[in-house]
Amino acid sequence: MPLHTIPLSQLGKGFDPLRLHELNARRYPYLLQSVLHGTAQSRYDILFAFPGQQIRWQPGLTDSFLAQLDRQWQRHKRVGQGSTVEAALPFRGG
Repeated sequence: MPLHTIPLSQLGKGFDPLRLHELNARRYPYLLQSVLHGTAQSRYDILFAFPGQQIRWQPGLTDSFLAQLDRQWQRHKRVGQGSTVEAALPFRGG
């Protein structure tokens, strides 16, 4: 998905993304939630929605999770990073 199509939303203080995950874990399967309070790093949460492809461990696989993740990252990484859109994203890089 091109960066310019990633929806970014600023929500009110009462919004709890964990509640959405609890209500519909298939639609919102993963949440990266900041647990810090009162710091610059505590401003962002990521609620993933509508997963297309997932990497999951299965018995008998010879590749590690990280090897699979790295292979997917290599396949989808963007060349020429550093655009103003990307610079505005709170999470980027490794």
